Amino acid sequence: MLTLTEQVRAMSVVPSLAPQLHETLADPGAAWYAALSYSALHSRPVVVQMLREWLPVRLNGARDCADR
Repeated sequence: MLTLTEQVRAMSVVPSLAPQLHETLADPGAAWYAALSYSALHSRPVVVQMLREWLPVRLNGARDCADR
């Protein structure tokens, strides 16, 4: 988790890495969201908002796999 965070920080500083930064932020991977599930939700309400935004994307992906 910290490695990914450090990579995102480094990409945000180097302008030539902007495309890679946008790609990484668009799909950070399941591990990122799994780590958020261990956050104290009462102290970070933004976590609930992020999960609410992410859940429909995951569910659509699961439906797409089931249709194949």
